[in-house]
Amino acid sequence: MQQDGRPWTTEQDALAFMSDAGLVSRLTMDQVGSWPQSKSEFTLDYKIAESIWWLLSIADSTNIDIEKALEKSLVSREEHFN
Repeated sequence: MQQDGRPWTTEQDALAFMSDAGLVSRLTMDQVGSWPQSKSEFTLDYKIAESIWWLLSIADSTNIDIEKALEKSLVSREEHFN
């Protein structure tokens, strides 16, 4: 991504992710009927996918092995629930 002709920083990527995460919340509330229906040009599935893309981009730019991080997180969650 670029802004003003310059590549986005990792901080800008994180902010964009947070914006999309907020839209995921709003679109989810819209879908279950607890939020007035919006006239968003985006769909819930699109924003969920875009949020995943942002997370992958942030992980890449911060040298995080997302597969290892996900595995570690899933193991931790599984241990927590068992």
